[in-house]
Amino acid sequence: MLRHLSLGLAAGLAAVTAAEPAAVLYRPLDGAPYAASATVSPYATKVFVSGADYGTPGEALAGLEQTLSRLNLDRSHLVNVRASLAHAGAGALDMGPWNAAWADFFAQTPHRPTRTTVGASALGQGGALHVEGVAAYVAEADRAMPGRASLNPFVRTIGDGAYGASAAAVVAPGTAILFSAGVLADPADPTQPENSVARFGSMAVQTASVLRKLERTLASQGFSWEDVFYVRALLSPPPGEKAVDFDGFGEVFRQRFPGRHPALRPALALWAAPGFNANGTLVEIEVYAAAANATGPFLPYTAAPAGNPWLAMTGTPESRIASSGTAARHRALTWFSGAIGSGTGGMHDEAVHALLALRSRLAAAGADFGDAVQLRAYPMVGDAFRRELAQWNEAYGRFFDHPKLNAHKPARTAFPVSALPRGTRIEIELITVER
Repeated sequence: MLRHLSLGLAAGLAAVTAAEPAAVLYRPLDGAPYAASATVSPYATKVFVSGADYGTPGEALAGLEQTLSRLNLDRSHLVNVRASLAHAGAGALDMGPWNAAWADFFAQTPHRPTRTTVGASALGQGGALHVEGVAAYVAEADRAMPGRASLNPFVRTIGDGAYGASAAAVVAPGTAILFSAGVLADPADPTQPENSVARFGSMAVQTASVLRKLERTLASQGFSWEDVFYVRALLSPPPGEKAVDFDGFGEVFRQRFPGRHPALRPALALWAAPGFNANGTLVEIEVYAAAANATGPFLPYTAAPAGNPWLAMTGTPESRIASSGTAARHRALTWFSGAIGSGTGGMHDEAVHALLALRSRLAAAGADFGDAVQLRAYPMVGDAFRRELAQWNEAYGRFFDHPKLNAHKPARTAFPVSALPRGTRIEIELITVER
């Protein structure tokens, strides 16, 4: 049953931000035009900008800022930028135009946000790249939450995006946030051949299956669809084909969100790469949700017996990943730039190299892998699809879900892509929660 909740709590939370001197702490990365990490104060208002397709890198960055300008924000408020560059085949991305536009765009700002760049094989509206972003700011004491009301008192939305989505979602300071793992569809017809699209169904059928599974994940921590403020969908074409059924996904998205209530309009990121189509699956989806009761799954003065006490994780013991993780309302979140492999060796060695780089960045930010709420990996796999993924999982197991080194399991998304910077085989990014 849909909830119609007051916005008074969100406005009240905005008032507590006046004592906080800065929204974000950026840590530079030697030799890179972007930050290694960005730690966002729990007292900051967070803005999650929908992904959109653009013709040039300069237009993409200007488009991000144009959306932020509706909140009286600008490029200096950006925390994280994720770009998916259109790329026809396997290999290294042409980073020249993106890097040049990036350097020019941030030339006069005191910091650079964190960044991840991967290759997309298709974009819903065409163009050269798909870009999404996260921004943060500390509001003045009397500054009300901007935008139109949602069904969650701690979320408001602005603008229009694809398939009835919003251009951006604004999350009040002091809000517990859930991050889900990427979810694939269950078989629609188990009688069909293994690893076939016929077994899992069309894009629309698979999207509906994934959303049903995500609904259970949300409920496991006391969340519902009214709390979801961001949806990231990673689509794939059927094996051997180039066309991606963006509209099949969009039809189900409209039914699930604005079709149920006009105020259900989360932000949306949507692009395509090979993904898991070798297994017959065409869509992987993850969601972010805001707790509607301020505390979320955390009770006052309670702590987990081990690990980070401000992380509430869900999942089954036999799984190597968590199905979701929720960050407590009063703890800082840190976004880490994507770390790539060395460019030499196989998938296992490249993944270990990227994870070691991330471990150093975490240490500099006062964190470790036990603080990760979400991990997103972009492996570049080719003909040896299953062997490459097995090597990625083996490398992952040296740093996570390890009974001696680190038993913690983050909410994880792995999405195979067609190209990465410098011809590397994997890129990995993280979000952590302050202890």
